[in-house]
Amino acid sequence: MLSVEERFRIWFDEPIDALRKLEKGHGGFVALAIALPLFERYNMYLNYKDGTKVSREARLATEFNITAGAETIWDLMRNGMLHGAAVKNGCQLDISGEHSKVFELTTDNPPIFKFHVWDFVDKVLALWRPHVSAFDWNKTFPLPNIYLRNTLAVTATTPVFVPITGVK
Repeated sequence: MLSVEERFRIWFDEPIDALRKLEKGHGGFVALAIALPLFERYNMYLNYKDGTKVSREARLATEFNITAGAETIWDLMRNGMLHGAAVKNGCQLDISGEHSKVFELTTDNPPIFKFHVWDFVDKVLALWRPHVSAFDWNKTFPLPNIYLRNTLAVTATTPVFVPITGVK
């Protein structure tokens, strides 16, 4: 059976590395969709480990030095991406990288949401590094096991599935 660290590498590190290699940063949008629930799970894990109830938005503000607007940023980004496959309407999005912070929300009307996608993704992965062995603490959301259909061993009546994550 593969370790949690190996499965984390297979399920998150390698796909994000592949997305990073796409021309002109085009993989960043999908990498963001991967990193958002990883950040949410990171917050859940720290709350479990520390016996605290820190909100995702408060943790986002702390980890990314956001002085104001963390709730709005989380709503625009996480809820938009994971419920609508895009950053929520209500702002102009600037992902040019020509700003000093990972996140910035201006007071313009509508606000401009300035965002470094890859800096966010990299920081979320870095936050998990010291805790990867505990990634499977939450049995409600265990790391998935994948089975690949072995077409060489398939008979007319009995398909054979081979575990590719080392889980039998």
